[in-house]
Amino acid sequence: MWKVAICDDESIIRQQLFLYIKNLEREWGEPFSVACFASGEQLLEGMAPDTQILLLDIQMDGVSGMETARKLRETYPDLCLIFVTTMTQFALEAFDVHAFGFVPKPLLYEPVAKLLREAVGTLRDRAGASLALKGNDQVVVFHTNDILYFEVYGRIVNVVTVTGTKEFQIPLKKVEEQVEGMGFFRCHKSYLVNCRHVKQINPKGLVMSNGAEVTLSKHRRNEFYAVFSRYVRGPL
Repeated sequence: MWKVAICDDESIIRQQLFLYIKNLEREWGEPFSVACFASGEQLLEGMAPDTQILLLDIQMDGVSGMETARKLRETYPDLCLIFVTTMTQFALEAFDVHAFGFVPKPLLYEPVAKLLREAVGTLRDRAGASLALKGNDQVVVFHTNDILYFEVYGRIVNVVTVTGTKEFQIPLKKVEEQVEGMGFFRCHKSYLVNCRHVKQINPKGLVMSNGAEVTLSKHRRNEFYAVFSRYVRGPL
């Protein structure tokens, strides 16, 4: 079940979005759980921690939608955020909070349904998959979300995960082929990183979620920016 929150200070908009989601549920066969909030304050206090998609009005009384989004991003980095607004001038600020997209007002069913389908598809992709690697006469299965990066030393590839490091005698190119389309990027001849675990980009390279610094080749920097931007934002 996909868990959605709606936050808008206009009750008619909340009702309309709720009905659109329930219509999509019947049409698509995907179950949705929907919670509605009338203000940014209510949302910040009452949103369930396992909420996956948020439809958020930008211009609200009290705490604005943009300020609400900034506060939520501190705690919920993977929340799929869709702004509901007539104010397209907020596009640059929306980029800063990794907005997935915009639903324009006045509301129409098809744009809302299209974005929700795309959001669900992106969430499925981010959920990760399994990766099996063979080493020392045994096969080790990893969940791709747990892998921070792959690092090559000679003929050895280190798989650095949230729980530790394992070594395999396997070409990094072969690993790269196995994880294609799973959110990984070959940032250097010796490194293959999981975009999910990149926490900072600096002039020297990438800082991963475990604090490790990984080299980002100069000639791959622009391509990485494009890939990473698509990963964190989805199809804005």
